[in-house]
Amino acid sequence: MAESYDKRFSEDAYATKEDVANAFNVTSADFIWNQVVNYRKRLTTTLELPNVDRTKFSLVYTQSITNRLLSFERMLTKCFFDYNSLTSFGKKSFRDKRLIKVLGNVAASAGAKQSDSFLTTLIENNISTIPNDAVVVDNYLIALRYMESHDAGVLSYTDFNALNDICTSGAEPLNSLEEKMYRKTQLEEPHYYQKGYVYKAALVERIDEMIDGLVSFMNDDNLFVSVRALAALYYVSYVKPYEYLNEMLSSLAFKLALSRSGFSQFASFINIEGLVLFKDADLAKCDENVQKNFDLTYFFDYALTYLGNEIQEIKDDLVASQKEEVAEEAKSVGLSGLEKEQMREAEPESLAQGVVKTPDLLKPETPSLAPDEAIKPASDNQVTAPASVGSVQIYGKVDVALPVFPSGFGAEDIEKVTTDLMETYPTLRRSQAHFYASHCTIGRSYTIQEFKKSEDTSYETARTSMDYLAQLGFYEKAKIRNKFVYRPIPRR
Repeated sequence: MAESYDKRFSEDAYATKEDVANAFNVTSADFIWNQVVNYRKRLTTTLELPNVDRTKFSLVYTQSITNRLLSFERMLTKCFFDYNSLTSFGKKSFRDKRLIKVLGNVAASAGAKQSDSFLTTLIENNISTIPNDAVVVDNYLIALRYMESHDAGVLSYTDFNALNDICTSGAEPLNSLEEKMYRKTQLEEPHYYQKGYVYKAALVERIDEMIDGLVSFMNDDNLFVSVRALAALYYVSYVKPYEYLNEMLSSLAFKLALSRSGFSQFASFINIEGLVLFKDADLAKCDENVQKNFDLTYFFDYALTYLGNEIQEIKDDLVASQKEEVAEEAKSVGLSGLEKEQMREAEPESLAQGVVKTPDLLKPETPSLAPDEAIKPASDNQVTAPASVGSVQIYGKVDVALPVFPSGFGAEDIEKVTTDLMETYPTLRRSQAHFYASHCTIGRSYTIQEFKKSEDTSYETARTSMDYLAQLGFYEKAKIRNKFVYRPIPRR
C-alpha cells in the first residue's frame, strides 16, 4: 500500500513545503506537496484575524491539532478543579510556586535574574522599596493582579490599554482608558501583497483595525477557549500595538482570554512567558512560516508542544501543594514518625477567644406552644405515642457531676448498618461505612485520627475518607483550634 504522504506531513508532523523536499532529499516535491495541501484544505477554517495585507489567517484542524487542543483544555480544567479543592494554605503554596516561575522568566527576559526568595517577598507584598532592576517584574505582577480582579465582562481594547499602562507605569488606572494609545513609531514600510514577505510589526495605520478584530475574535464563544488564547498570544506579538513591552502584553493577552472564559485567577499561573519572552530561532522560524503561508497552525503546533510540558509542571506543583496541605493538617492530630510535619495555620478568631458556635443544623428544635396548649398528663382513655429513647448514662451512678452522654449502636447493629449503608451508597468503601455506623452519635465530634485508629489505615486514607463522608452529607467538617473535627448530621 502506498504511503499516505498527506497525513504523514500534516498529522505526524505539521511540515512546510521545504520540510517535505528535505525529507526526500529533492529540490522539488510539488507532487507530494499538492497532496498535503489538498488534505489540509478539507480541514481548514478561516479566522477573523487579518494580516497586514488584510488577508485572513487560517487554522487547520488536523486530528492531531484538534486532539491536542482538547487535551490541553481538559487537563487545564482538571488542574483548575484541583486548585479550587485546596485549602487557603494549599492555594498559597501553589500560587507562590507558579508565580515564582512566571516572574522569574519576566526578570530573565529583562536581563535581571532575581532569586526565588526575593520573588517570594515581592509576591507577598513584603517589600518597601523596589530595586531598579525589579521594576519591570513588579509592574508585571501588578498587571496580573489587575487582570485577576477584572475577570468578568466583555473584552474591550480598553483592557489592553490598561494592561499596557500598568506594565509601563506600575499603577492601575483609576478610570477606563478610552483613548487608543497605540504605537506611533513606524517599524515597517508597506509591502502589500509581496509574496513571502515577513513583517516585523503591523503598519501604524493598521493597528486600530487589527486590535478591534482581535477583541471581537476573543469574545467569540463559539471558538475553543484554547484557540482564542493561542491566537491572541501570536497576534499581539505580530501586531506590536504599543511602543514597548509587546511580548509581555502578548503573554497577558493569552492569560486574559483564559481568565475571561472562566479560569479566573488560575490563568495567571500558566508560565506562557517561557514560550514568548525569549525569541529563539525555532520561534522565529515558526513566525516566518505563519506569515508566508497565512497559516496559524504552525504556531499552534509549536505552542501546544510547550503547553503539554507546562501542564505537566502545573500538575506536579499541585501534587506538591496537596502534600504540603496534608502535612499542615496532620500537625493537629499528634502523629508520630514520618507523619509529623510542621504546620502554620492560624486559629480562627472566635476559637482563639474560646467561643465555639454550634451550627444551626445541630441545634435541637424546640416547638413553640400557645398558652392553651400546655402539656397535660394523658388520661386513661388516651393513646400515647411510645416515648423516644433518651440519652443513657454510661459512667455508673447518675448522681455525678457529669453530663448524660449520648451513646450509639451496639456491635451487632453496627454490622447491620454498615451493610445497609454500602447497599444504599455503592460508592462507599467498607471502612467508610463501618466507621460512620460506629461513629454517628448526634452531639459528638470525631477526628481523622479516630478513623485511622479504628479502621487501621494510613493518615492520608483516613483524611480523604472523612472528607468524602463530609461531602456526602454524613458529617459536618469544622475547625476546632488547630484541627478539624467531624460532627454527624441528622439524616432522618
